[in-house]
Amino acid sequence: MKPYSSLWIFHYYLVLVIIPSFFRVSASGDCDCGIQVYGEEYEAGVIKQRERIQGCNRQHCIFLIKPGNKTSLALSVESISMKFTDSVKVFQLIMVNNSEPYSIHLVDLNSAHGEYVFTAAPGVGFEIHSYTSWYGIWFGSSSFAINFERLDPNVKVCPHPLLFASTSFRSVPAIERPGPVRCPFRIIPSVAGRKIYLKFNKMWGTSLFLNEEQSNLRLIQTGTSGLHSATDSIDFVLESLGHHDLPKYNITYKELLEDPCYCDNKDIVVGEEPLYVTSPGFPDIYCSDFRCKRRFLHNDTLREDASLTFLVTVHFLSTEKYDYIEFSSGGVVLERLNGTHENYRIIITDDIMETEFVTDKTIVQHGYNMTVQSVHIPTECRCPHKGVKKMLSKGNISMEIPVHCKAIYCKWIIPPTTTPLKFAALFNFTSDYDTLTVTTGDDIQQFYTISEKLTKRQWQIPEKSPSTTILYERTVPDGYKTNLKPVSFSVKWMPKDEDCSCMNGSEKEAVVGEWRELTSPVYPLSYCNDMHCTTVIRAPARHRVILNITDFYTEPYNDVLEIYDGSNTSGQYMKMFSGKRQFPNLIRSTNETLSLVFKSDHDISYYGYRLVYSAELNEELEELRQTTHFTAFLFVLLSLLLITAIVVAIYKGFPGRFHRLLYVHYVSQTDTVDSTADDNILIE
Repeated sequence: MKPYSSLWIFHYYLVLVIIPSFFRVSASGDCDCGIQVYGEEYEAGVIKQRERIQGCNRQHCIFLIKPGNKTSLALSVESISMKFTDSVKVFQLIMVNNSEPYSIHLVDLNSAHGEYVFTAAPGVGFEIHSYTSWYGIWFGSSSFAINFERLDPNVKVCPHPLLFASTSFRSVPAIERPGPVRCPFRIIPSVAGRKIYLKFNKMWGTSLFLNEEQSNLRLIQTGTSGLHSATDSIDFVLESLGHHDLPKYNITYKELLEDPCYCDNKDIVVGEEPLYVTSPGFPDIYCSDFRCKRRFLHNDTLREDASLTFLVTVHFLSTEKYDYIEFSSGGVVLERLNGTHENYRIIITDDIMETEFVTDKTIVQHGYNMTVQSVHIPTECRCPHKGVKKMLSKGNISMEIPVHCKAIYCKWIIPPTTTPLKFAALFNFTSDYDTLTVTTGDDIQQFYTISEKLTKRQWQIPEKSPSTTILYERTVPDGYKTNLKPVSFSVKWMPKDEDCSCMNGSEKEAVVGEWRELTSPVYPLSYCNDMHCTTVIRAPARHRVILNITDFYTEPYNDVLEIYDGSNTSGQYMKMFSGKRQFPNLIRSTNETLSLVFKSDHDISYYGYRLVYSAELNEELEELRQTTHFTAFLFVLLSLLLITAIVVAIYKGFPGRFHRLLYVHYVSQTDTVDSTADDNILIE
């Protein structure tokens, strides 16, 4: 007896949407070989690939095995050999509301399904679609043979696939047939428009495939707690590979009265107490093909404080690879997180913070749970800029972090560059809570070494690299008791082929109580060859220059740093250094001027040196000056005393002589003089 087509099947396929093929072909080359129907009178049969229709490049054929009211159905693969361009798709066919036929995608057949027996409950039929292409005949041809038979009602088969949901949880029926087995299900709500929620309580060796658009079956990852439908129905397939054991699972479902993926776009006001925020539906429901934006503001009573900062703690985040939550401020993206994170902190100093949660069509994972609060950050603990600082293709950044800073998050971005760049980083982190990360595409340089000593790293990025992100984070947990230490870091970069230069004869001013930095050209990057750099450092009058060399590494014997006491660099130097050195002691000039000459040859170069300089009172000079002043003062004093003594002596030693001189002069004008003794002088 030939297969026949009933009237309802004919009307059904008038509105059938053909599953798109993998390759484009011209409309004239596509052929539909019609529907071949096997009614209840067919107890068994074999379905084989149809012969090629003349002129067809791609052929689509449909085979329909009508359901029986009291009998079930079984399909098995006798043989199958498919080119990669061809496919055979098997569907179960059910009637929805006793009037509307509906097909549920069960499997794409291949050679691995040779041991499977696909079954259908009474009232459920099978629908087989074959897609055959005659392009690329050098890959061979496809063929298949599929057996079907009608079974006694007592034979264990897949449960009826159509399930009706309610507002209370119901259980997905058990599969009472040992594996390998594969059974489809379709759940619809009691009220049209309501979405369906599936909860995976237990999955013992049973896999679940979600029936997505275009009849694609997607395996749901192990560990997913649940999922919800994008529309008012959901199709899925359960598979168990155990040959002797029954499939084990505990899956419940219900219809949702409200949309779990509703995104409230109202502004969220944040205060000093942590505010809990989750992704819609968290943790049970993960929204697919979803985009949710939220805006956070500081409390009005606190907004006058310019130091207010958003402190975000992402307690838990679990997303797919292409799903993410994005944090931005002022239209600039500060952070994008995806994958899995726990207790991740983000600090944003601004008046407004925005988040955007984006997912694709995959319905898996959990979403996020985070807290947001407004905190007061001391000025010295904040970034030198708001948001993300955009840098040039040549530059450097540095920060010094005091011990009391508990949370810091600073980010810089270097735009994409067409030329190679060379980088160098310096840091002296002292705890697990300081991290410096430099990311260029897939190249991630992360520095968190706890050495308490200055650590250096150098690397390069190639030409035509994407943008580079520099991120410094400090996240000290609340209640941390151990004393922290001051830390610092710096990152410097420049084009790889750019020459370094120095300002010969440049003068630096040393200031009392202030340490200023001086480095070899492009430090901590490697200095250039054939360099001759001269720098003069001057201190104020009656002061001297002091140097503290904190880092030094040059080519031994060939690349040298010479230090001269004074401004004359043509005479004998005071100190000369090369190689890898450490300097436990300060270097001091004897007067107000100190000169440095750095020389490199035409060969190997290292990263050079770093020193800091300041000025201090020249105590030796001051002591000498005071001694000189005292000596001069003493000399003057003694001179004055001597002169005074001489004057006194003269004054006391000459009174008699003065009288005689006066007497003689007087006598010369007197008529009578009586001299009775040598020692007496009388004046009448």
